Amino acid sequence: MSLKSKPVNGRQAGFTLLQLLLVVAIIATVVAMSVVGVQGVQGARDRVRLASAEQELKGNLERARTNSIKRRAQPGSESTVRVLNSTTYRLKMDFNGDGVLGASEYRDITLPEGVTFQISPMPPEVKFDQKGFLADQVYLITQNHTGSLTVSVTGAGGITSSPGMISGTPLPTPTPTPTPTPTPTPVPPSGTGGCTLTTSTSPTPFQVRKNGLSTGYITVSHSVYGDPGSVTVTTSDPTTGNPSPNTVVSPTSATISPGTPVVFSVKYTSNSFGFIRRVTFNSACGATNVDVAVIN
Repeated sequence: MSLKSKPVNGRQAGFTLLQLLLVVAIIATVVAMSVVGVQGVQGARDRVRLASAEQELKGNLERARTNSIKRRAQPGSESTVRVLNSTTYRLKMDFNGDGVLGASEYRDITLPEGVTFQISPMPPEVKFDQKGFLADQVYLITQNHTGSLTVSVTGAGGITSSPGMISGTPLPTPTPTPTPTPTPTPVPPSGTGGCTLTTSTSPTPFQVRKNGLSTGYITVSHSVYGDPGSVTVTTSDPTTGNPSPNTVVSPTSATISPGTPVVFSVKYTSNSFGFIRRVTFNSACGATNVDVAVIN
């Protein structure tokens, strides 16, 4: 079968159906590759926007901290960073450099297109005192469809960032189209052999100030195998093994489910410093130790 055209040199010329189908297939492939390319470029741009928002936020936090230290800010005149809504935050500091924080000396900064703050719950205002310290640690989480980035400000004024969220509800995972065939869940080993607790700390290196002047955080999670059930906390002096009542951990126990880590806060309430204290998490998965340095 062929599609006929005008005779050429006395013969009937034309295109076969197979040739036409081949041309259509080539065109469809080129169009599909173009769409994928555009999506890839857009995804890269969105990741850059998220990273840019994080870097600008860290820079403005550092500016506010430096300004409070420079002015020796008194209570009520601290430089601050406060999230106003899901797309805007306010930087308040001595912009004109006269040493006085005026009521109108602030700038409202809008996040890049598509980037938002996690505002449930609304993060507290970041308020730096004359030493650049905070009353407690604060987490500021920026996010878009490509993921999330967490900027944490410790009680000692340290500013760090990390991918993912330390607390709160994770971003929903987009459902691909078409939905791929689910991967079978592996059969867990018998007993608790595959059940392990894992920990991460903030700040790094992990340390807290004496007299409860700063707070450290330990995030505890566990593997998909087994169930640790209730996790309880004990504290001790790693040198002597004696309990450490001045090392205060909250909560003192929690139930940790797969995919839902729990954040424990750590303070040291005594006036002494310059040593290590140990926090131990006990569960059916076994015990995991985290050491914290007590500083001035």
